[in-house]
Amino acid sequence: MWIVFFGFFFEIIKGLISTTFGALIMKNFFSILNNFNDYNKMRKDVDFWSLMKFITAIVAFICCFASKALFSRVGENITLNVRADLYTQIIKKQIGWHDDASNASGILGAILASDVQLLNGASAEGVAVMAEAFFSLVWGCVIGFLFSWR
Repeated sequence: MWIVFFGFFFEIIKGLISTTFGALIMKNFFSILNNFNDYNKMRKDVDFWSLMKFITAIVAFICCFASKALFSRVGENITLNVRADLYTQIIKKQIGWHDDASNASGILGAILASDVQLLNGASAEGVAVMAEAFFSLVWGCVIGFLFSWR
C-alpha cells in the first residue's frame, strides 16, 4: 500500500513541476527583458532562474524515475498474484475439464501470458497519469491566477 501512496506522491510532484517549469522559463525571459540595459543585474537574474530550472529538472528526473519504478513494482505484484491464483485454479480443475478443446494447454498458457498482462496496464499506473494531468491543470490555473489575477 505504501508503494502506491509514494507513487501517487511522485506523480503529483511531476504534475506540479511540469507547470512550474513553464513559469520559470517565463521568469527567465522577463528578467532579460526587464533588465536589458543593466547587464550585471540581467546576468544575475538569468543565472538565478537558470539554476532554478536546473534544480527543477533534477527533481523532475528523480520523481519520474521513482514513480515509474514504484508503479512497475505494483503492476508486477498484481500480475504475479493473478497468475499464481489462476494457475492454482487451473490445477484444481477436474481431469475432464482439461479434455475440452477450449481448455487445451496452449490456450491456457496464452491466457496466463497475455490476458493477465493486461492487468498490469489497468493497474494504478493509468490512474497515476490522470492524477498527474489533473494536478498539472490545477497548478497551471493557480499559477495563471497568481501572475495575472486581473
